[in-house]
Amino acid sequence: MNFLNMKTTKTLKTNSKIEKLFFSSLLSVFLLFSVSNSFAQRTASQSGNWNSTATWGGSAVPTSAETVTIQEGVTVTMNINNAQCLSLQIGTANGTATINFNSGSQLTVSGAVTVGQVSGGSNRFGKIDMTNGGKLIANSLAVAFANAGNIFTAGNGTVELATTNTLPASTFTSFNNLTITGGTTSLGANISVDTLNIGTGATLTPGSNLITLSGNFVNNGTMTSGSGGMTLSGTAN
Repeated sequence: MNFLNMKTTKTLKTNSKIEKLFFSSLLSVFLLFSVSNSFAQRTASQSGNWNSTATWGGSAVPTSAETVTIQEGVTVTMNINNAQCLSLQIGTANGTATINFNSGSQLTVSGAVTVGQVSGGSNRFGKIDMTNGGKLIANSLAVAFANAGNIFTAGNGTVELATTNTLPASTFTSFNNLTITGGTTSLGANISVDTLNIGTGATLTPGSNLITLSGNFVNNGTMTSGSGGMTLSGTAN
C-alpha cells in the first residue's frame, strides 16, 4: 500500500473543500453587496434634470427601490414621465431644496414625500413647484414642521394619492387637481381644490375640515360626511 499517495490524495481533497468554502463565502459577500446596493439611497447633490446621472453625483438615476434625498440649495427638474422612487425627502440641512415639475412629467413615489427636515434646526426647508404642470403620485404627503419656508405650489399640476393617508395641517392645503385612487384620505386642515376626483373604491374624509372646490367634482368612490363639508362653485358629476 502506498501511504504517500493516500496522504497526497487526502491533502488534495482537503484543499478542494477549502477552495469551495472560500469561493462560496466570496459569492455570498458579492450577493449581499449587490442586494444592499439595489436598495440604495440616491442623493441629488447638484441642480439638474432627474434623469441626469450628474444630478445624483454620478450615480445611476433612481429606481422604484431607492430612497431619494434632495440636498439644500439643489433644484431637481422633473423632466420625464416615468420617474420612480421609494420615498422622497426634500431638504436636509440649512437652506431650501426644490423639485420643479415640467409639463407632462410624472413622478411615482411608493412611499412618502416629505418637505423639510426637523432634526438639526428649523431652517431646513423643502419646496415642490408644479407651476408648469406635471403629476405627482404618492402614498402620502408629509411636512417635517409647519413653516412658511416649506412650500407647495399647485400651479397646473396633479397630485394623486394612492393609499390611506392623512394630508398635513400645513403646506399641502391648496391643489389644482387632486385625485384619490385608493384607500382613505383624511384632511388635516381646510383645503382648496380646483378639480377633485375620487376614484372607485377610494374614500375622502374631510372630518371637521372644509373643502373649497372651484372646479369639477367627480365622485366614483365615497365621501364621508362630517362637521366640515364642501363649498362648491364649480360642477359636480
